[in-house]
Amino acid sequence: MDQQLEEIPTRARRLYRILSNNDFELVMDDDKLFLFQPQSVQTNREFCTSDKLTTAPQIKFKRTQKFEPKILAWITISENGFRNCFFFKTKQTVDQTTSLDK
Repeated sequence: MDQQLEEIPTRARRLYRILSNNDFELVMDDDKLFLFQPQSVQTNREFCTSDKLTTAPQIKFKRTQKFEPKILAWITISENGFRNCFFFKTKQTVDQTTSLDK
C-alpha cells in the first residue's frame, strides 16, 4: 500500500505528459444498476399473518428470481463534454461486447 502511494506522483506526471500531447482524448465512464421491482425493497419482501391456513397460496409460496432484472444506466463523459447515455434492461454490467453492440 505504501509503495502504491509513493508511485502516485510519478504516474500522475507520466499521465499528464501523455495527455498533454493532444494525441489522446480523456474519457470517463460510470454505470449504475437500478432494481425496478417493488419486491426489491426490503420491507416489501415479507408478509405477516395471524393465521397461516387462511393466507392465499399465491402469497405464501410466491417464487422469486435469484437475480432480479435490473436497469443499467451507463454514461460517458469526455473532455469535450457529455458523450453518450445508454439504458439497458440487463442482469449484468456493461463490458466491451455490450458497449460495442450499442
